[in-house]
Amino acid sequence: MSYYIVTDSACDLSQDQLNSLNVGRCPLTVNFQDGKIMEDGFLERSSTTFYDGMRQGMVSTTSQVNSNLFYDNFKTALKEHDQVLYVGFSSALSGTYQSAFLAKNMLEEDDSTVAGRIILLDTKAASLGVGLLVIEACRMRDQGASLEDTLKHLQAISAHLNHWFTVDDLVYLKRGGRISGVKAAVGQLLNIKPILHVNTEGKLIPIGKAKGRKKSIHALMNHFRDMYDPSLGKDFAISHGDCLKDAEMLAQMIQDEFDMNEPIIEPVGMVVGSHSGPGTLALFFFGKPREEFNPAL
Repeated sequence: MSYYIVTDSACDLSQDQLNSLNVGRCPLTVNFQDGKIMEDGFLERSSTTFYDGMRQGMVSTTSQVNSNLFYDNFKTALKEHDQVLYVGFSSALSGTYQSAFLAKNMLEEDDSTVAGRIILLDTKAASLGVGLLVIEACRMRDQGASLEDTLKHLQAISAHLNHWFTVDDLVYLKRGGRISGVKAAVGQLLNIKPILHVNTEGKLIPIGKAKGRKKSIHALMNHFRDMYDPSLGKDFAISHGDCLKDAEMLAQMIQDEFDMNEPIIEPVGMVVGSHSGPGTLALFFFGKPREEFNPAL
């Protein structure tokens, strides 16, 4: 049975990449102070323009994918394919997965033949973490794997999908309620850079800190050394908030020490970037289970 893979823009893969993979894309939206609303991604403006605006004080808010958009995309895909697999942004970070769930239910109510043909995967991942799972899903599809086998594989490896982040400006974490105003002020004064990861629940949580940008980048490298498992493949990805040189430096550090594939390096999209800010640096790879760094365990 044929199946079509759909994701959302929070995967931070470019439109060209998704086209080459034959993957559908449902965009989240960004709302600007001047009233303009744009689709997530950098189709209408460059990442540098977006992040420069943030540096100059621009504030943007974000909205999940509308369920009607998922409805239309799923319905169209099912005209040409037997099934649809949606590989989605963590439900702990966005209501987008819930929108996909509502669209699935609406389609099944409107057309009984749709029942069982739309499969949803809450990746508990963000940015290029979702992107790596999309790429893995496409590999399975292209090798002839069934949707059932592809889903089982993605569920198994998603537990091993490491996310390690650092940010350059604490004001965005404060604005999102992830740290207090006092901690943000003290951190900025002392040049403290937090280290964060996405846990097994799909939540972005702080797990450490480093003094200064250089040490925060080395902290990401140290987590790669500690957590990478070569038996799970050589793919890795880095997303960045308009700090390409830092992303390339981190990639080179990893490649100098480990036998890896060429990295995927992409800007953090406008939706995720609205909450993390310019200077965000995020590293994604398959390694030891994320649960080892879940404070709740």
